[in-house]
Amino acid sequence: MTKKHGLFPVDAFWFVFGTFLMLLSCNKDTFPSGLTNFGKIWSNNNYSAFTDLIRYNNLWYCVFREADSHVGTNGTIRVLVSDNARNWRSLSVLQIPENDLRDPKFVINFKHELCIYAGAIHKPNSLQNIVWVLNTSDLIWGNPINMQVKDDWLWRINNNLKEMYSFAYSGNGNAGTKISYYLSDAGSFPNFKLQRANIIDDGCPSETAMTFQDSTIYVIARRDCGDKNSWLGISDQAVRKIEWFNLNMILQSPSMINTPHGIFVAGRIYPPSDIKVAIFKLNTSNRALEKITNLPSGYDTGYPGLAFYNDSLYISYYSADESNFRAIYLSAYKLK
Repeated sequence: MTKKHGLFPVDAFWFVFGTFLMLLSCNKDTFPSGLTNFGKIWSNNNYSAFTDLIRYNNLWYCVFREADSHVGTNGTIRVLVSDNARNWRSLSVLQIPENDLRDPKFVINFKHELCIYAGAIHKPNSLQNIVWVLNTSDLIWGNPINMQVKDDWLWRINNNLKEMYSFAYSGNGNAGTKISYYLSDAGSFPNFKLQRANIIDDGCPSETAMTFQDSTIYVIARRDCGDKNSWLGISDQAVRKIEWFNLNMILQSPSMINTPHGIFVAGRIYPPSDIKVAIFKLNTSNRALEKITNLPSGYDTGYPGLAFYNDSLYISYYSADESNFRAIYLSAYKLK
């Protein structure tokens, strides 16, 4: 079912106070001159995490999961909205009884409607992919729609205006996982059809991010076994063959976006001192990630969403706040 909450602004005091405390915990290397906006945009004493971000019809939307803990049975989806990416209000909460809703993300469908898709877990090791469509006239989400893909998790969906691509993963962590390639089009969405199973199974791959540049697809896959280094996949849009390259670093919960300034990547890294969310630029010639900066974050953090607007990269993510709750943060980085 879909439940709409009343609209209210995020308390300005907590926005400023949370930002101040986060600043105190960050060294100046974490706060580059290009960072033009930073703040906590949501916290309500729950475990708020696993974000995505989009600008659609002149409004900003941020989506994330709320629950008692990182792993549980009571996950719901909260959607925030803003007209300036600074002042946010809660728009709605999506829930399905007796289901744990996980890792929501945005996609715009072939009718230019804003959609949220997520994994719905009814019982352990039983996953169904679900999508909701926004009614723009009243900003209310429709009823959840079954995407007819079970157990393979459509982790991220990308639309190139002709087809929708998803590199889905299945399996159970260190026991072995694999990534498969799914496709949808205007005639079949929101249903997806399996195109190629098991395109990568080395190193227990799971979460992926992808983007298009000209006729090329770039994919980054998290790996949780062996050296755990993330891999970069490069393919044409027919996905006839994917070449994989070791990025020689651990990058979890990856997110990618193609902009006029190049392809940018964000995710969780493990430097010697602390866990951080960091942003990178993808060097497509060298097939390497060039680090730009860490973002104010730490301890339990990651799962960023990326959006591009007015020559700036906007990044949503979660991190522990001053009360050790998991809160949602937003940063903006000016691209040169």
